[in-house]
Amino acid sequence: MLYSSISYQVLVRCLSLEELLALPNQAFSGETNANLANVRMEAWQRSINQFGTEFFKEIATNYGSVRNIQRKLGTQPNCDLTHLIWYEDCQKLIEYLRRDDPATRWSTSLKLDGIPFCDVFAKIASFAQSKFESKYPSPDEQVDHKKIQDCTISYLYECLSEKLSLPVFQEFVRFRNAKKANRDVFDYAEFSDHMTEIGWENIFSSKPVTVRIIHNILEQWSNLVTSFLSRLSSDWADLCDCFLLGDKSPAELVKVEFGYSDQHCKGQSVAKLSFDCGRALLYKPRDLQIDVAWAKFVHWLSNEGFPNSLRVPRVLNCTGYGWVEFVAESDCASIDDVAAYFQSAGCWAALFHMFNTRDVHEENVIAAGRQFVPVDFEASLTAMESKHLFDSIEMEAVNRAWDRLEGTVNATGVIPTVQALDGNRVKQVGALQGGSDTELKQVIWQNIDRITIFPDLVPLAAKTASGLPKLEGKFVDLYDEKEAFIAGMRSTFGFLLSKPFELSKNTELFKEFERASVRRILRPTAFYALVLGRLNDPRQWTDGITWSVQLNFLDRLPGVSASVKLNAFLRAAEDRALLQGDVPWFAHDSKAKVINDGIGECLTEGALVSGLVLIDRRFASIDSLEVSWQLDLAELAVKAAQLEFGKEISYPSRKSTVSRDFSEDEAVKILVDESHRIFRLIAQHAETSERSASWIGITSQSGHRGGSVGQLGHSLYGGQGGISCFLACYAAQYDCDDARHLAYKAIAPVRSLLSASNLNHLVNGMGAGGLAGVAGVMYSLGFIGGFLGDDHLIEEALATAKALSRILLETTTSFDLISGQSGTILALSKLYSLSRNCESLELIEKIGNKGIWSRNFLASIEENGIEG
Repeated sequence: MLYSSISYQVLVRCLSLEELLALPNQAFSGETNANLANVRMEAWQRSINQFGTEFFKEIATNYGSVRNIQRKLGTQPNCDLTHLIWYEDCQKLIEYLRRDDPATRWSTSLKLDGIPFCDVFAKIASFAQSKFESKYPSPDEQVDHKKIQDCTISYLYECLSEKLSLPVFQEFVRFRNAKKANRDVFDYAEFSDHMTEIGWENIFSSKPVTVRIIHNILEQWSNLVTSFLSRLSSDWADLCDCFLLGDKSPAELVKVEFGYSDQHCKGQSVAKLSFDCGRALLYKPRDLQIDVAWAKFVHWLSNEGFPNSLRVPRVLNCTGYGWVEFVAESDCASIDDVAAYFQSAGCWAALFHMFNTRDVHEENVIAAGRQFVPVDFEASLTAMESKHLFDSIEMEAVNRAWDRLEGTVNATGVIPTVQALDGNRVKQVGALQGGSDTELKQVIWQNIDRITIFPDLVPLAAKTASGLPKLEGKFVDLYDEKEAFIAGMRSTFGFLLSKPFELSKNTELFKEFERASVRRILRPTAFYALVLGRLNDPRQWTDGITWSVQLNFLDRLPGVSASVKLNAFLRAAEDRALLQGDVPWFAHDSKAKVINDGIGECLTEGALVSGLVLIDRRFASIDSLEVSWQLDLAELAVKAAQLEFGKEISYPSRKSTVSRDFSEDEAVKILVDESHRIFRLIAQHAETSERSASWIGITSQSGHRGGSVGQLGHSLYGGQGGISCFLACYAAQYDCDDARHLAYKAIAPVRSLLSASNLNHLVNGMGAGGLAGVAGVMYSLGFIGGFLGDDHLIEEALATAKALSRILLETTTSFDLISGQSGTILALSKLYSLSRNCESLELIEKIGNKGIWSRNFLASIEENGIEG
């Protein structure tokens, strides 16, 4: 192999971190570039948010000698790389794009509106055609393959444009500027020749990872369209029979639209098929037995006299994939239809709870007139973790509260919840979400195929919440019909309570579910989207190492499943999928014994409690008390979201005691009585264990009135930090042992996370600075220690401040009290007043010099005003 060849020089810079470190030591015999090694090492440290000694200890544990790692990071390997599945195809692609051969030029007569650089992408499309056409199935007389193939080519151009237009445009700007500098007369058509001569070489030289991105696009496209075409041909007759495509003669397929879902398992995604008869189908590249089971269950409900009419799409399940009736959105005809819609949504929410269904968001349901129609059931029978991420005795109450929340209707996703975004913004998520979407922008290319081409950033039209019904063209919020929604839940639970024998797991009714494959959601899809956004950012394509370490941001996001931490197969599968451009996808059998990612599989090793076991427990334990708890929590969740995005809520008024002037003694008595009442409520609603306590309530972002029903976090504002401070103050004021013990239990979970091994997890979840971050935890510890006379708590707070000193300096960039430097300084000042520890003052000075009393702070005031 020629290790000096252009293709090798490019591809060796595409290696991911894991691929590079896996190469044998003898491959790194050349000169070491210390600067390159340092740049890569710093990117690695930033990605896992660990620095200095802590970082080097971890990589030495996982990868061996730090010196050897640094040598590999700074030295070009000279060895055979053909064992890498992408290497040979990428090598051929580079050579193909550099060939000025008419056979490599390819044009299309397709109308590709809005797609720039089609002439440049045509050469990549030609490579794809030459490489993958042998995989295409033989033409079928019943299916117009030419028309379908045009749809597949259009989809390829869309994918290429989405990922590659910006780096190609950067090369075009360099080309245009060079022509202008030389005062050359030129037109846009010359750019295509430039790309063949030197343009692609320039892009690959400055952004070598581009070639892997192209490889991913072509592999995903090929895998999707070849399997789709083959399955369409073999199933055509069955499709006509099952979905009645034409009464006398078969319907004609007029259009196929790809990309109707996220890409999983090497590019597989949902496609929509439109027919001349007006019908439409969805192709879903996954097993649909769970959809079949639901259809039969809904049919059984109808036969048994279920009080509401429910609709499910018609399904044709095949081996590993299937076809589904496309359900179109339609408006409600009257206000009665709106009420019926929300009642059917309530019915589905209760059923989804009983079958432990998750991920029922707005894109998985359709508002079809008076019917709330679920169109994706893959997250039914979701297995639960048998182990928690933190299983210490101090976290026992937290884990109990978490398990209790996971066993509620709120966990299905039907009822809207509030999700934090960057900064202080929030958005609603859920099937019935009605909040405004975030302001997004999209790139629209202007002056395509002209020398004045440029990308224009324009506002993206607000995405509508498809899970809400429309009346006279306007969405109707859940808040306006919450009574109908709760009524639907209540009637469904009541019906199920009346059918104890029929709902036993041993009946024929549940055998269809036992045969189903169940999707396993390890993390919210939004988290995968964040990492894919980093990997697909051309600014990250300058080096394979700095590109691939973006994967480490997954472990810095909250909401990680304990399974990922406990199973190396799952974590490696996540990385493999993301580097291939896919959203990781996992499934397991209904008994949760084996889990797979569509490529390989592993045993769950007892880490999961199967959905079948959970629904058996739910049907066996449901009673009037459980139903009341579910309804109360659902109503609270609706109110929480309503506070944030809806209308004002009218609360039952308590009789006011403040109707006249009071003496000082009377006023004190009123306040004392109120503090006693608050303490009783806090104690009554606590989930307690031997050493810890936790609470379920409305969790909210700072500065927002509403939020979601959830487990209260550790923060001083809106979390257990604030509760523990109240309890400590109450205990000191009234010498109350119960309050003292509960204060220690409330603070116990976060204290268990202050160890070196867990501190990063805490910082990633809360943020470091401000009273809403870990600085607020330091304040809570000092406050409680001061009131209860516990020097150990104050020492823990000081130790935490010392351990976080670098992170507090580097990450606390805003100036506000809640999440910025003011809150951090206030916490450190509190610790100094309690301990007279000079290190607190030194850290205050460093933080202040960096920000709050620097020119940056004054500039911020000038820009945002004194209130900002």
